[in-house]
Amino acid sequence: MISGFSQQSFAAETQAVTGKATGTLTIDGKHITLKYAYAMVQPNTFDPGKTDIAVLLTEEPLDEDALTDIEELDDAVMRQHSWAFFKLG
Repeated sequence: MISGFSQQSFAAETQAVTGKATGTLTIDGKHITLKYAYAMVQPNTFDPGKTDIAVLLTEEPLDEDALTDIEELDDAVMRQHSWAFFKLG
């Protein structure tokens, strides 16, 4: 379950929006509890005229400065561990 986001949250926003997540990601039998959700609108990889909603789920909150001056949401997690990143087109 992901909460804290709405369509209005993304309208003309390029800044990351923070919410809460509840769930577990399992990879190779290792379980990661995901508690935090971040999302932002960013350019589509293949069509610059379109945008995607990027969603990042983490087990620990990101540092406040991790979301400052980023062009894409996955830029915020390069030094983080235990996260899942999705792009919705």
